[in-house]
Amino acid sequence: ALQVIVDRLSQDWEEGGGGLHLSMQSPSKESHDTLLHVSASNQHIIKIAEHIEVKKVDNEGFVRPVTVEDIEDFPESGRVGPLALSDVQRCILYAIHRVHFGNDESVLPGYESTIPKGAPVVSSYQEKRLVTLVPTHDEEDLDSLYKLWKRNFFLSPVDKIRDYFGEGVALYF
Repeated sequence: ALQVIVDRLSQDWEEGGGGLHLSMQSPSKESHDTLLHVSASNQHIIKIAEHIEVKKVDNEGFVRPVTVEDIEDFPESGRVGPLALSDVQRCILYAIHRVHFGNDESVLPGYESTIPKGAPVVSSYQEKRLVTLVPTHDEEDLDSLYKLWKRNFFLSPVDKIRDYFGEGVALYF
């Protein structure tokens, strides 16, 4: 089952895969589970951002969609070009969830259970509680955010919260 996930997520984007880079961490004393670390090249992340129409402020102060062709028109203000950590994670998550089984596949590989035609690969394993997705944290960024926030608890650094956790969390502040 694990190899199916790795193969599908690392398959080329143009072939219906995620075009992602995966590395496997075997179970250890600290973690009894096998961990898959998922990443992508900066160029691929920008390509995904264009595909899902991520909008950022360009060098002239206008908010517009990030595109591969116009990436030089955006400031290098984020983790990948203009993209903050939350944008990068959103792109990776999109790439993970866009990968589907073919219409000719009706059995979940490694777990003899039926799946609908064209079912999403990772979601199918999640439904059987065989896979859990957990975004990793950047300790340095998180520590910086914490220090900034504790200086004045009543004035939340909303922009920094949005950049780190995403818009859904920032809306609460």
